[in-house]
Amino acid sequence: MEDNKHTNFSGKNKNHILFRYFIFVIAAIILGAMIAIYSFKTSVIDADKWTSRMPVKHECPERGKIFDNDLRILAKDSTLYTLRIDYRSERFNKDYFLKNVNSLSDSLAFYFPTKDSSEWSLHLTEPLSRNFPPRAHRVLTNLTKEQCHIFNNWEFNGRMGLYFEPKVKRYNISNNATVGRVSNDNGQMHGYSGIEGYFDYQLSGQIDPKHAIDGKDIYTTINWSLQEKVHSVLYDMLKLSEAEWGSAVVMDVKTGDILAINNLTIDSVSKDYTEIYNHAARNYEFGSLFKTIPMTIALEDKLVTDTAEIFEIGKSYAYAGGSPIYDAQYNSTLKVNDFLSISTNIGLVKLMERGYHNNPSQWVTRLEKTGFLKPLNTGIAGQHTPNIPSVTDDDKGRIEWSRQMLGYNVEVSPLALLAWYNAIANDGIYVRPRLVTNIKGNNSDSIISVSNISERLCSSENAAILRDILAKTVTGDKGTGRILRDNDIKVAGKTGTSYMYDKSKSGYDVNKKLLSFAGLLTAASAAELKM
Repeated sequence: MEDNKHTNFSGKNKNHILFRYFIFVIAAIILGAMIAIYSFKTSVIDADKWTSRMPVKHECPERGKIFDNDLRILAKDSTLYTLRIDYRSERFNKDYFLKNVNSLSDSLAFYFPTKDSSEWSLHLTEPLSRNFPPRAHRVLTNLTKEQCHIFNNWEFNGRMGLYFEPKVKRYNISNNATVGRVSNDNGQMHGYSGIEGYFDYQLSGQIDPKHAIDGKDIYTTINWSLQEKVHSVLYDMLKLSEAEWGSAVVMDVKTGDILAINNLTIDSVSKDYTEIYNHAARNYEFGSLFKTIPMTIALEDKLVTDTAEIFEIGKSYAYAGGSPIYDAQYNSTLKVNDFLSISTNIGLVKLMERGYHNNPSQWVTRLEKTGFLKPLNTGIAGQHTPNIPSVTDDDKGRIEWSRQMLGYNVEVSPLALLAWYNAIANDGIYVRPRLVTNIKGNNSDSIISVSNISERLCSSENAAILRDILAKTVTGDKGTGRILRDNDIKVAGKTGTSYMYDKSKSGYDVNKKLLSFAGLLTAASAAELKM
């Protein structure tokens, strides 16, 4: 009886085991099917969605080069290398390393004698005494690819633990502010000033999931030989005058090509002049240098038809009941063709009130018609446009307007002023300053042609009159630029002197002056200078 019970119990137990096994097998099959279906859905059906979420390590494109007009490189990428040792690499062999370290130290001392052989040996072996030897012990930095070849006989990524760490740097060969500066953003460089900033998109290239598309090259109008000469002259003049900063720009009359552009600022640490800010693209109050602009308008609008016309000048002129206007030197009378050379304030305001006394608010409108207030789009990031505040048609507005005639309460960049003076030299044709001629790369060549700000600033006849007036600045007995008089080189132009506005004091600093000169050469003198 007990045997039957035992037999029945064993049979039931066996059935239970088989049932549980059956359930397990079915569950395993279902789970496997679910995994297979999910895998198929993920890898085939939703492949694009998941691929887009995967982290992809991109190769950074090479930034385009910047060239001068003789194809000399002004800025380029350069890869430098750091030699390091990974003492915890899987392949690093301490016994092998110690056996060969003296030979490596001798080589380092020979090619890089900042340390002798024993000092190099200590530098290489000291990390082994630490509890956790470093994985990136620095041996040498800023190695060129050619210098890396010195170590060709040594085992890399192996028993010595040696490896090179590359780093791409941007080199502005001349440290020129107009060429510009770049910053490193997660391994990729981006320009934020100068040409580097203005053409950052073209220079940067593109990051593609499959490969990097290198940036395009920028070809500029800068003539490196002339650039160096202008730099030297500007540097010497700043040293002589103990100035805080200075800017010099040379522009071709017909094309508007900027052949040289230098900006030097005293460095607070080194106490020497270096390229820090692009002053040529920034706005300043230039004082008398601005006076050529209202004189041009006076001739074009026929406020004067005979430049030999005589004006009463005198000691002062309290225009519109404002504070009296004075001249630097007294003249009882002056001819209009002497207004710029002597730089009279009184005479210029008296001339210009013929056209704007009743409606000084129209002055800004008149300037807009010339194109003077438009962006130059020269190719320099952050370049300022002229700032000429509007005035009202009352005595308050008239007083403010009269100061604008003298170059105060107006902010203009050297490049904007240079374009105006260049138009006078170019028979009135108002050509745009050009800094870049071509953008090449990726099987394309974009040409930036010579263009005009407006078709014409003034008539060729008035441009000739203005050149004669500006020549007297240098040749006239009372000309403010007579120090530049030369028997061989004929120069015309205008000097400017103004006090610097101090925003912290909400007024002008009488201890600081901005001195300027805009000049033009005759065609014969320009040819002689080139020779």
